[in-house]
Amino acid sequence: MIRINLIPPEERGKGRGGVDWLRVAAIGAWGFTALLILVTVFNARAAGLYRRELDALQPRIIQLQAAQRELRDVRQHNAQLEQEKNRLEALAAGSAAVSSRLETVARILPRDVWLERLALAPGEQVVLQGYTANVSSVSRLLRSLRELDDVEDVELVALDRIGDEDPYLRALVIRLQLKGGAR
Repeated sequence: MIRINLIPPEERGKGRGGVDWLRVAAIGAWGFTALLILVTVFNARAAGLYRRELDALQPRIIQLQAAQRELRDVRQHNAQLEQEKNRLEALAAGSAAVSSRLETVARILPRDVWLERLALAPGEQVVLQGYTANVSSVSRLLRSLRELDDVEDVELVALDRIGDEDPYLRALVIRLQLKGGAR
């Protein structure tokens, strides 16, 4: 095979000089700058798109926050209702015992003693408030209350005359201390 070299002999070998690193660095810098510009433009467009999406979702965010507040309020209300339910269940569990005690008090109540109010007080206490026209009936009532099995103590708190119209009519307050767990 015959080879023909078209480069004149005095020019041969001159083209094999060193790499022009300055030129390579300039081209690399221009390429990196172009890439950086493209990434910046892409990020700016993406940020604009995300901003438009956020603006479009803003009413939904407000609705969700309102729903979240409403849910929190409903949960608080449910917790309060649960506490009230538990309290009422506890009262209902003791209502049979309270009912039987009320029936007992109604049975031993003299005819001329009228109860206006019966209150369950803390510490296993029951407070009876009412009226009487006969003081001896009050002493019979106190004696009958002391004889009850689940009553620990009976105290006549007040026996006061009511006005001047009827000298016999008196207001009374009696406090019963029930034995522990007798409620």
